[in-house]
Amino acid sequence: MGELLRFGIVGFTATAIQYATYWVGLQFTNHNLAMTVAYLLSFAFNLWASLRYTFKVGGTTGRGVGFAMAHVVNYLMQMATLNLFVDLGVSKTLAPLPMFAVCVPINFLLVRFFLKRDGIRLFAIFKVRCEEWAVGAPLLAIFVALHALLIARYYHLFTPLQTHYWNHIIRHFHLSGFDPLTYVVVSDWQAGYNVYRHPLLAFFMYVPYMLNQGLMWLTGINCAIFVVAVMQIFAAFYSVVFLHRLLRHAMGISLFDTRLLCAFFFSLAYIMLSAIAPDHFILSLFALLLTLLVAANQQQQHTPMPVWKTICLFVLTAGISLNNGLKVFMAALFTNGRHFFRPRFLFFAVLLPSALIWAFARFEYKKFVWPDEVKRHEARAKRKAEDKKKAEEEARKRQLAWEEAQKAQPKQGSNSTNSTPTPPKTPTKHNPDNNVSAKMGTPMMQGEFMRWTDISTSRLQSITENLFGESIQLHRDHLLEDIFGRRPVIVHYRWAINYVAEALLLLLFVAGLWVGRRNKLLLMALAFAAMDWALHVGLGFGLNEVYIMTAHWAYVLPLSLAALLLTATGRKRTLLRIAIGSLTLWLYAWNLFSMVDYLLNS
Repeated sequence: MGELLRFGIVGFTATAIQYATYWVGLQFTNHNLAMTVAYLLSFAFNLWASLRYTFKVGGTTGRGVGFAMAHVVNYLMQMATLNLFVDLGVSKTLAPLPMFAVCVPINFLLVRFFLKRDGIRLFAIFKVRCEEWAVGAPLLAIFVALHALLIARYYHLFTPLQTHYWNHIIRHFHLSGFDPLTYVVVSDWQAGYNVYRHPLLAFFMYVPYMLNQGLMWLTGINCAIFVVAVMQIFAAFYSVVFLHRLLRHAMGISLFDTRLLCAFFFSLAYIMLSAIAPDHFILSLFALLLTLLVAANQQQQHTPMPVWKTICLFVLTAGISLNNGLKVFMAALFTNGRHFFRPRFLFFAVLLPSALIWAFARFEYKKFVWPDEVKRHEARAKRKAEDKKKAEEEARKRQLAWEEAQKAQPKQGSNSTNSTPTPPKTPTKHNPDNNVSAKMGTPMMQGEFMRWTDISTSRLQSITENLFGESIQLHRDHLLEDIFGRRPVIVHYRWAINYVAEALLLLLFVAGLWVGRRNKLLLMALAFAAMDWALHVGLGFGLNEVYIMTAHWAYVLPLSLAALLLTATGRKRTLLRIAIGSLTLWLYAWNLFSMVDYLLNS
């Protein structure tokens, strides 16, 4: 009760500061930006007062991060409810009042949780250890350098302020099959992702969007490429950290081998590309490695994964990419064993979150996507009607001209029958989508999802040239082109050395799977990968661009090599390290040269 009373005093003061700042900001800018600035000012006061007065705890990095996370959630809730009440007709001046009534009680529970010990523990996982910097720092430098090249390539195109960002960014961004939707959403917020495949991703991007709005106001340019770069670098760096811990502590290999395999993993072509592409893949890698790490920690402690951790991981992972959310349930199954099937766990950790996220995706579609689709359909129908009317008018004119020529024909003499003009023919249009449709392959059947399947593309060639080819080392021919452009589905390497490197990696991978067949972490990662392979290679979903999904499964490669290093001793281990090290150096040389060449010269 004492905490609640002190929270009320601090909360009332912070709310007054926030509302006053919002009211002043409303006179100069829109309500979203005004509320964001007001929230930041209120947050600074709230942090100091909550630590020193409300909860009377010391100020540490962990508590600061915990408090910040609580307020990130609270900020999203406030912005959502503020816009909801504005949409319902409440004036922008009064809309914060019902917003505060909804969000303040929830914020008390969140802040209390994060500032107490259990809340702080959540963020201990983000503390980087000294041994992790040895490989993390060089890879961080590579990520920053590649982002610098990407920003330099698109700076003059994407930084000017635009009225409509979607068409401009989609038309000008080219990096293999990656979509620059994150640039679009952070520039001008909308449910731009496929809401059934990425149900929460647009909402995860709302805070970066508001940050970008503030930077636009300060700098006069669109800073989306910089904001997205920071997010991508953060996710890539912590992917290194999480993989390092999986190899070092969960698999139990030596520090040297851990660093070698971390360096190897990020030498893979579409892992490096995922780190810079403004798509969701590096975020998915971050979430999946976090899931594996949490599951491995639970296994080492011989404790089942609790309901709340499963829900948090599922919301994060499925929110980014829905099919990856299934991997969280798979991790819980590996960790909990038969306890996974207990009614309480099944209902609260599996069935209820799945139903809620699917219901939210349906709501998101009806609220944000369907109205725009109706407008597009109406505009398309209007254009088709106008084109049809224009074509009919042109055909009628040609017919009248032909009839006039027929009437005038007898006056031209007896030979006129040999020069009688033929009736006009309707010109046929060339369909530019025919080539793209051929690349998409033959679907199993038509439908919302099944139309993306493919039963006609060669699996053997796709596995050789794309799944374990382009994913690992780039093709120089049609370098980083999109299949919706000139790139064919199957591209062959020019030199035999590329196939030798691929064969060596596959040999080591299979050997690692065999010797580590009883390792639960490796089996869990293999189950994750197998689910992707069944989806992409078995059913053919995205088979024509299977390499862009590398971040969803390729972590099984270093884990299998770790199992191989664990069993090898003496000279065998030395030879194995030489093979992996040589392969890693080759992949860095080949892939970095190709990427830099593309970013600078294409």
